[in-house]
Amino acid sequence: VKNLNVDFNKGSISCPLASIRFDSLGNIFSIYAQCSINKCFLNWSKDFFTTITGNACILKEPKKDENIKGKLVLENSQFKQNIFSSAFEKNLIGATVGQFKGEGQGLLLDLEINTADPIRVKTPFINTKAHCSLTLKNNINNPEINGEIKLEGGTLVFPYKPLNIIKGQMHFVPGQSNDPFIELEAKNRLKKYNVTLRIDGYLSQPHITLSSYPALSQEQIVALLLAGAEGESLNIVMPALIMQNLKNIIFGNEQSKSKVDKYFSAILKPLKHVRFVPRFTDQTGRGGLRGAIEIDVNDRLHGLIEKNFSLSEDTRFEVEYLLSDEVGIKAVKDERGDIGGEVEMRWKF
Repeated sequence: VKNLNVDFNKGSISCPLASIRFDSLGNIFSIYAQCSINKCFLNWSKDFFTTITGNACILKEPKKDENIKGKLVLENSQFKQNIFSSAFEKNLIGATVGQFKGEGQGLLLDLEINTADPIRVKTPFINTKAHCSLTLKNNINNPEINGEIKLEGGTLVFPYKPLNIIKGQMHFVPGQSNDPFIELEAKNRLKKYNVTLRIDGYLSQPHITLSSYPALSQEQIVALLLAGAEGESLNIVMPALIMQNLKNIIFGNEQSKSKVDKYFSAILKPLKHVRFVPRFTDQTGRGGLRGAIEIDVNDRLHGLIEKNFSLSEDTRFEVEYLLSDEVGIKAVKDERGDIGGEVEMRWKF
C-alpha cells in the first residue's frame, strides 16, 4: 500500500508505504509500515486530553517479535487527575499505546514521548504544568517507563492559603515504572511565617516534611494551612489526623470537590478573613474556656480579640503590623487591662 492518508475530525495519519507478506498458508510472514501522525486529538478515559504529532514504524520480521518504534510529541495536553497518582502513568500509556493492548505478548515497544508545551494539570488540590521526557519500552502489555517529568510552577491548594510549587520532579527508572522517585518543594508566606513543604522518596514510601521560619511544629503548620491560626489548641486532634492522611491527599487518585466542600465554601466565603479559634489550654493561669476571633485585614495587618467565657472582664486585644518580612510591631491590651507593645526583629545567619 502506497500513499495512504486517513483524515480524522481533528488531525490525520499518513502512510507512504506499508507492506504485508503472507506465507503459503495465508499467515502473516512480515509487516512493515511507516506512519506519520499529524496533530491527532486523543481523549483517554475522559481525564487525559492531548494532540499527538510524530512518527511510528510497525515492523515484524520472520521468526521475530513485532515491534513499534517511533517518536511522539504531545501538544495542548490537559490532565484532570492528580499527576502524583498512578492514574497519570496509566492514562499516559493508554493515550499512546492503549489501543494496541491485548494484541498478544509479542508486540514490543520502543517509543519516545516528549511535550512540545507543558501538560496542564488542574484538580481542586493541585494546579500546575508538567514537561515530559519519557521512553516506553518492553512488552505492550507490560510497558516500562524511563525518563522524567518536571513541574513548572503551580500551587498546592490548602483552605487558608495555597503553597507555591518551587520545584517538582518525578524520575522513572526501568524495573520501577510503577514507583517513581518524587522530589517536590512548595512554599508560601502565611501570616508572619515562611512555610515550606518538602516531599522526597519513592511513590510507595514518600517522606513528607513541613517546616517554617520562625519555627513551628508540624502540627501547628497544618493548623496554619487549614485555618490560618497556629494556636496551640487547634493542633490537638484535627491536624494530627490531617498529618496522618496528608499522603492520601497529595498522592490519591480522587481529588474531586465534593458537595460538602462546595457547601462550606459558600458559607465561609463572607468570613474569608475572620476565624474563630477555640483554646482549651490556658497559659495565663486564670482558668476557663477561652476563644478568639482573628481578623486579617491584609497580608501585613492582623488583629486578635481573645475572650474568657468564664470571666466577663477577661478580654485580650492584639494588633500586629509587619513593617517587613523581618520586622513586626504589636500593640497589646492584656487580660488585666494593661497596655503594652512589642517590636519583633528576626535575623538570619
